Amino acid sequence: MIDAISVESSGISFQAFVDYCSGYTSLRKEEEEYLEAFRVLDSSGTGRLSKDDIKYVASKLGIVGFDADDVMAKIDTKQDGVIDYEEFVQMMKTTTSTQKKPSTEPGWGTPHLV
Repeated sequence: MIDAISVESSGISFQAFVDYCSGYTSLRKEEEEYLEAFRVLDSSGTGRLSKDDIKYVASKLGIVGFDADDVMAKIDTKQDGVIDYEEFVQMMKTTTSTQKKPSTEPGWGTPHLV
């Protein structure tokens, strides 16, 4: 850990330590939020999200113009007909980084509510 953040040969400054720990804590919180969201979406507890799971969530959120086939094609990178946790996290990270930038194209990360 020290080698990863130390800029001084004598060790690590307190501020560098705090900065490192803050980043780690933030990352852990993000991972916990992803897991919690996935568990909510995976109401059957299978560890995978089906197209029907995705449709159900979209309908409950009132998302207009939702195309479950398009979403599955974009997120189901393993092309096995379901979204596993790994694929879900990748989608969330991509969506999160996309939402930080202005976008002119609506997509998964920009739902249109009724």
